[in-house]
Amino acid sequence: MLEKGFDYVPIEPPVPVFVRSNLTGRDFAAEFGYGVLTAFESVEVESYNVESANDSALELMGSAEWFAWMEAFTGLSEDAILETDALPVEGPPIGSGGCIGAAAELPSKEALRNELLARYQNQLVELESAVAGDSRYIELTEQWASCMRSQGFVVAGPGDARSPFGVLYGDLLSTIEVSPELGVTYGAEMLEKGIADEIRTATADWDCEEPLRAERMTIRDRITADYWQQNPQMLQDLSDAALAQ
Repeated sequence: MLEKGFDYVPIEPPVPVFVRSNLTGRDFAAEFGYGVLTAFESVEVESYNVESANDSALELMGSAEWFAWMEAFTGLSEDAILETDALPVEGPPIGSGGCIGAAAELPSKEALRNELLARYQNQLVELESAVAGDSRYIELTEQWASCMRSQGFVVAGPGDARSPFGVLYGDLLSTIEVSPELGVTYGAEMLEKGIADEIRTATADWDCEEPLRAERMTIRDRITADYWQQNPQMLQDLSDAALAQ
């Protein structure tokens, strides 16, 4: 934006509420569950309430300067902004060109990670299958499932305990509405019930997994070490991505 002759103050995106917490282990589960639905308000809802110094500057601009700033930022021309639904209730128009597009094309740690995950998807599935298929690992999972059933949860494995809350997160996204009169509204009652269920499930999950955790990790570490020995380039690539800035 500076190269195009405009000031711009970077906006820090909202972060999950638990990022500011020092809780770990069972204490974390009892407060934040798996960290899925408990992040909804602090991430999705607050994203509509982020105050930006750019908004204050835009309010002081004349019409021509405003449209020029927007075109530099979003890649949308004045006609595109006026003729489309690009302008939300609050904040700048939404586009994918301009400086937004230029920033998106820059290499990033997340982009590199995603590219490697896509490249090695089959191998990672193979590795996880080897761990999950180990006979002793299967026994431990059955012990965990039995413990969960004793507490009222019928689930086959740890992933099955967590996954419904990811689905509910997506459902909650579809309830978000923004209006000048009411601001941001969403399925608050659905979220409240979901968080209670998530915390209850995550706490039971922790209690059932804790006695098995050390042995489960030993099995995983052994199988993973053997796999990395057979696939050194994959290990190197994934390690480099983890260290990339």
